[in-house]
Amino acid sequence: MQRQVVARVADGAHRQAGAAGEVGRLVVSERVAPSELVAVGDALAGHPEIVFAAAITGPTSLLAIAVCRNTTDFYGYLTGRIGALTAVQHVETAPVISSVKRAGSVIKTR
Repeated sequence: MQRQVVARVADGAHRQAGAAGEVGRLVVSERVAPSELVAVGDALAGHPEIVFAAAITGPTSLLAIAVCRNTTDFYGYLTGRIGALTAVQHVETAPVISSVKRAGSVIKTR
């Protein structure tokens, strides 16, 4: 089933990625009741780990990209901040292994 991004969730949800210490990106898909979509979207938009969030169609209603330093930080984020959002009915996550195209800063290494 193909998903279509229909809208950015909230102002400020799209942030620059590539900060120092970034280790991994993860796709976070959430099922949220339509009546709670704005509230959960606004909450996600305020989380510093989230660099992109959008309302989508399909079996889940929100799609977000989280950037964490390591899997321990991501687990803490998932079980803490996302777990505290009682309107979230279901969550699926997947690591982003590689990106073919992506907007963002170029980080020079030596």
